[in-house]
Amino acid sequence: MFVQVIEAVVLEFGGDKPVSMTCRGVRWRVSDTPTELRETIYLTHPMSRRVGWRFQATSAGGVARVFDVAGDAAGWRLAAVYD
Repeated sequence: MFVQVIEAVVLEFGGDKPVSMTCRGVRWRVSDTPTELRETIYLTHPMSRRVGWRFQATSAGGVARVFDVAGDAAGWRLAAVYD
């Protein structure tokens, strides 16, 4: 099941990758390798920039989900959740 959500979240990073996310007061630990979400920009040559992350995360209660998180100047926001 896929649910599209637009909601502010807090990401914690270890190096350059997210290691946990807090959303609605719940801390989710990243439990698989995060994947960069990239946007391709075509000017004279194709370039891409990171616009967010997709990762599996697990709550303290053992619930695991896949999250898409997007970032911009205003901060990080939850974009989608997959069961």
